[in-house]
Amino acid sequence: MPPFVMYFGAAKSWQTSDWDSRSGFHHYGSPVISQLGGKLRYFSSGQILSSAKGYDWCRQEATLHVDEHFDLAGMSVFTSKNSRTIHLSQDGEQFKEITFDNGSWSQLTANDNSMLGVCNANKHEETLLMIGNYIFQAKA
Repeated sequence: MPPFVMYFGAAKSWQTSDWDSRSGFHHYGSPVISQLGGKLRYFSSGQILSSAKGYDWCRQEATLHVDEHFDLAGMSVFTSKNSRTIHLSQDGEQFKEITFDNGSWSQLTANDNSMLGVCNANKHEETLLMIGNYIFQAKA
């Protein structure tokens, strides 16, 4: 069953949220909620819901497992624990994938200029703290 949400409506009464329950929405774990492209985005269990108003939600076609979200100038970065892949989005509708080189990555964090993370090249080598800069070009 989707999370229970109510809001205080314009009619000065409490209303129940519509979580697009007709499409079989399932929720596990902790959700990530962000604002992208003028809409709220709810990420949980690989599913993405969007809402322009915060109470009427629709499921997006895209699927994405997200543990953390970093809202940067002009784009958002989505990470998943112990993954070599991050996802980038400017509008919350389309997501581009970037895969890191060798090893497993964890404890990723990002700001407007760079990204920092812990890398284990393999279980026989040292654990490294890596930092990298990126060049961002806004879409036209």
